[in-house]
Amino acid sequence: MLKELNAYERQCISALQSHPLFRKTADLSWDELIVVLLQRRYLSLLIINVFEFVIDALESEMLRATVRLILHEEYPRNTRGTPLPSPRDLLFRDLRHLGASRLQILTTAESALTREVRLESLAALESCLSLPHGELALLCVLRFGAEVLVSVEYGCLWPRLSERFAHGIAGEAQRSQFF
Repeated sequence: MLKELNAYERQCISALQSHPLFRKTADLSWDELIVVLLQRRYLSLLIINVFEFVIDALESEMLRATVRLILHEEYPRNTRGTPLPSPRDLLFRDLRHLGASRLQILTTAESALTREVRLESLAALESCLSLPHGELALLCVLRFGAEVLVSVEYGCLWPRLSERFAHGIAGEAQRSQFF
């Protein structure tokens, strides 16, 4: 069964990497790339709801506690318990360094396509509930969708984003803390 799962995951990764958007990233203008990243932000903001859904859906208290620990990484603290910037904060900061304005980040509407992807992602989680090994399926979808595919996606975008971080908008290099 793991062999089939690994093969399926490799197929999904390959399909994502060959998506037309990622094949033409180098050809996008900075404004077009910012639009893509602003839409991607909606999916990043969804992650908290995804983790909360999985926590609610899991019956095993041990699994719930494990997912809760992972969720708490979204709200990091230093050794004294002082809150540190969250991934959401770091994404906002990186988008600003890449050239998006504060107002642009806050007011760009979610596109129909982004909404469709968001709803399909939630539907994939919901579909796990009726499976014989639903808890295992939930954890697999969570790990693969929220960790593996996101990493692959950012890996596809990084060559382009790294140019802007290396040179900055005004010639000042910035370090990405999210991407």
